[in-house]
Amino acid sequence: MLPVRLFALGALLSIAAPFASAQGVRTPASIDRTTALLPGQTIELAAGEMHELKLTAPFATRDFGLWFDGHFAGIEVELLAAGQVVASWPLVEDHDQTPELFDATARAARPAGALHVTGLAHSYAGAADRARLVIFGPAQLTTLKAVWIAPTKPATQPAATQPSAKAGTYPKPQVYSRSSWNADPAQCSSSYCNTTHMAIHHTASSADYAASTWSQAAANVKAIQAYHMYTNGWCDVGYNYLVTKEGWIFEGRGGGDNVKGAHDGFNCGSMGVASLGYFHTPINNPPTTAQLNALEELGAWKCDQQNIDPLGSSWYAGYGGIKANIYGHRDVKATACPGDLLYAKMGAIKSGINARLSSTPTSGTLKGVLYDANLGSSVRLVGTVALSDGTFATTGTDGYFEFPLPAGAYSFAGTAPGHAAGDATETVTSGDVWESLGLWQAAVPTHTNTSLSSSQFNATFTGDVGSPVWLGYSGLPGIPTAPFGLTGNLWIDLGTSQILYLGTISGSGTLSINLTVSGAPIGTTLFTQGYLLSGGQARLTNGAAWISQ
Repeated sequence: MLPVRLFALGALLSIAAPFASAQGVRTPASIDRTTALLPGQTIELAAGEMHELKLTAPFATRDFGLWFDGHFAGIEVELLAAGQVVASWPLVEDHDQTPELFDATARAARPAGALHVTGLAHSYAGAADRARLVIFGPAQLTTLKAVWIAPTKPATQPAATQPSAKAGTYPKPQVYSRSSWNADPAQCSSSYCNTTHMAIHHTASSADYAASTWSQAAANVKAIQAYHMYTNGWCDVGYNYLVTKEGWIFEGRGGGDNVKGAHDGFNCGSMGVASLGYFHTPINNPPTTAQLNALEELGAWKCDQQNIDPLGSSWYAGYGGIKANIYGHRDVKATACPGDLLYAKMGAIKSGINARLSSTPTSGTLKGVLYDANLGSSVRLVGTVALSDGTFATTGTDGYFEFPLPAGAYSFAGTAPGHAAGDATETVTSGDVWESLGLWQAAVPTHTNTSLSSSQFNATFTGDVGSPVWLGYSGLPGIPTAPFGLTGNLWIDLGTSQILYLGTISGSGTLSINLTVSGAPIGTTLFTQGYLLSGGQARLTNGAAWISQ
């Protein structure tokens, strides 16, 4: 059984011993900070070197993070319970919260002082009692503190509601209130500014992105509040709203509509909205369609309410200058936030908001069948069809697939054994939109995935006896598919794919092997494609998909 290591990217959170900041915020007993280095100890690593640290948690821990002085090429953390790994994430510096973004007075009052901080890592499989850190060089660390946060009261998803806007005609999307995620009360009074702008952020945590249930996402929002209050010394969570990859919108800063947040260093007049995830190198979580739609819905409601032109620019009072009405954090501060992948969507977000204000929001269902283009649409194929955001469907013997979608243009691709991959684009407006996909027969060796459990699947390949077999796997499908030399069309995304040698084709003409996926939360989609010899030629197999359920 071969281990498959997924880059299921994560982040972390925690904190410690009581302190009083300038605002008088006190650390609760559920948060602890532990010095991870001995007095005078430093870590210096050259490129290619690594260093391991094993830490004992002060109490049962759900969330974990680091404060540090220095730099590193990478840090992997494993959270363990009774010797078993319950969470595994890479830790990345949270560029939103680096000390350079705080003035000298703010750094002095900040619990972390001038130290840098990582994002948050969360344990979804149970509370941890230990942590194992692996630090990769080049690295130089003179200070390292582990921040631990205990589990909080589980939250239950409220029934769906549709609040109305206070003014204007565009409806406010469903927003989950602070009470739904068991927010701590703010430890300061609220101040208000007329909203003229919307700022887009990310939370710099792939563990935030990996949440697969509403309760997990709510607990992550609660952890972010603790992170802001007890790492940065703020009196409440900084963002006005937080949006998950499933499109769930959570109320952030307490105080209601137009309350002044603490998200970009200027704040007065700007509504700060954070997308949960790390949309920047080296993690590169892809923004989902649901997440982008939620940003657009929230922006359309606020722009309609406040008569804001989403495509225009105006005076931003807190900033003291003209700024685009919808902007990314990096537009006003020296930060990577909201990450290259999300920032690249800024134009589409603005256009999407404008389109929503210009017409009644609609949705529909993209439907079709996967069929053999050589033999006609009546010959249906069992295969995989995927959208560009990674959403996929496996067709049955009838070849049918469908995707309920908001209005918009969508690229999708399909693959089936013995057929070259194909792709198409269709526009969804309302109702049913049919766009069947025909695949041409080709010299494509067969590759199938069969789920065995939430962390295992069987992969089977056909090819020349004795041929070596390599597996390419990725969290994203190749949409649209790309030619790969003379070997065929590539299904997986080259930019995020990993390559694993599996073995050789047996005398039966097949290789069948069980694979274990580690570090992938429930709901993770894995796209795979094989590379082997077939008919004496190097060939790519058809693409396949597997989801952890």
